[in-house]
Amino acid sequence: MTNEEVKCIYCGKVAGPETIGKSISFYVNWIEYLPGKWMCRECKEGKHDKNLVRYKIQFLSKDSKLY
Repeated sequence: MTNEEVKCIYCGKVAGPETIGKSISFYVNWIEYLPGKWMCRECKEGKHDKNLVRYKIQFLSKDSKLY
């Protein structure tokens, strides 16, 4: 890894260069969403995953035989 800081694309939370890639906890708490774009775990679980479920439900409800 380089000596740059990692910034969350959702909330702007920053991981400084002293923590990037130094331990397994960095990779547990940060997800590389796109090459060079990072997302903290809190935003992934709290914002991204909820929006993804909402997005998928739109298509399921239209095509589903349950409704």
